[in-house]
Amino acid sequence: MEAELEAEQRRGRDVIAENRKLARLLQELRAQSEEDHRLATELQDTVNTLTLKINTLKRQLLEAVSARAAAAAAASRRLRHFVCLRVCLVKLEFHDADTDADPDTGTYSRGSSPTRPTRAIS
Repeated sequence: MEAELEAEQRRGRDVIAENRKLARLLQELRAQSEEDHRLATELQDTVNTLTLKINTLKRQLLEAVSARAAAAAAASRRLRHFVCLRVCLVKLEFHDADTDADPDTGTYSRGSSPTRPTRAIS
């Protein structure tokens, strides 16, 4: 009977020791869980902040590209206009040269003189 009592007391002590061990493990796991939750919250805040920055940078990039495209289109329009004016000027100079000089006689019409400066075509 005493042997059974000692065996039962030993099992009781083993259960209490195991219970304490499990309680410490549970406490450690709870602390780790709280730390993980805190880190997850911080990471989510960081993700939200970076998402806002990315969206802002995307918007700024789109605005810059749009402004650059508008500037390029304006420059292209100015260049086309300049080329058109240049072509018109050259045509006018050729027209004036054709109407001012008679190639057969070497005479000038419309009151022009041989000393009249000619326009250079460039």
